[in-house]
Amino acid sequence: MWYVYKYLYPPPPSGNPWHYRLILLRHGESVWNRDGRYIGWTDVPLTERGEREAQVAGRMLRQQGLRPCQVFTSYLKRAIKTSWLALASANLSYLPTTSAWELNERMWGLAGATTEEAARQYGAVQIAAWAASLTSKPPPVAAGSGVDPRREGRYRRREGRREGGREGGREGGRARGWPPRTESFTETQERAVRYWREVIQRKFEMERRLAIERQGKANAGGVAAGANHGDVCTADGKGREGGDKAVEEENRGATGDQEPRRREGGEEGGEEGGVTFLVVSHANTIRALMAHFDAIEAPDRVWALEVPRATPILYHFDASFRPVPVLHPAHGGSNEIGKDEGVLGWELSGKTGRMMKMEGGREEASLLVSNS
Repeated sequence: MWYVYKYLYPPPPSGNPWHYRLILLRHGESVWNRDGRYIGWTDVPLTERGEREAQVAGRMLRQQGLRPCQVFTSYLKRAIKTSWLALASANLSYLPTTSAWELNERMWGLAGATTEEAARQYGAVQIAAWAASLTSKPPPVAAGSGVDPRREGRYRRREGRREGGREGGREGGRARGWPPRTESFTETQERAVRYWREVIQRKFEMERRLAIERQGKANAGGVAAGANHGDVCTADGKGREGGDKAVEEENRGATGDQEPRRREGGEEGGEEGGVTFLVVSHANTIRALMAHFDAIEAPDRVWALEVPRATPILYHFDASFRPVPVLHPAHGGSNEIGKDEGVLGWELSGKTGRMMKMEGGREEASLLVSNS
């Protein structure tokens, strides 16, 4: 069957004078993905396959002209290294990157156990019940064990992050029960959505104000927006110190292209503009954000949201951070980089403009994810 997935690489929504773009990218294959173990916050590395997957994801971004100007990752090396490799493949290694514990994977109390080991210990029925619930959670990992995040120095201070939007809400991040030894999906979603609202949205808004200010100055001075300001984010997708020239040299020289690639923001100097950010995170964290964006609450529909490894998923938002429906056909037809590399089996359907995964001979038009 075909799995219909989120619209990937659409052009900007027509008629929308301003939009934000958010690329969600799950990390490549990790050692414990390969071994079939529950991972949680355990800081395991990528496999060689996972590294290749990350590089392919970066080439996907470059091929489609998507140029994020800010990157957010978790505290875990499998996401961090995925971001490094993807950005290097996209010729975007210079981008500013912020790591946040809120973007960590769900903290599985079963971390370190294989699925078979967990089933033997707790029973397959109980494992299935935990897997089907949004609110229940497995028993916590053993205190002081090798998978206990409370042994990790990185979590002793939480970068001043607040509970409920207030600085110092947990006394320097050393609240009782922190960091968690187990989490429900709902708890994972609460922290991820809080970070989206408090940090990523605010950064989007700041970049929007700066871009509008630059555009106003450019209109008054008769110069191209973003030129020679040294800013990473601009309304028309230009960026980096040196403005257009640096971008064109990078696109031409580093990739070997004869012509510079089309910029993400559409026509140069046009009224339509936007800012693109990249979040490199984990399956359950990305699933939690997608469920929030698309207002999906039923457990069966939440769990039906597949998050394939190292496959960029693109959201458009309007100026009020409402997901914008994208109804026009995909430009460019199918993207088969992954198939050619023998790493990813996902492609962009030229018929529907959604992500598809071929597992058989027919297409099933599932609407598990809204068309945003």
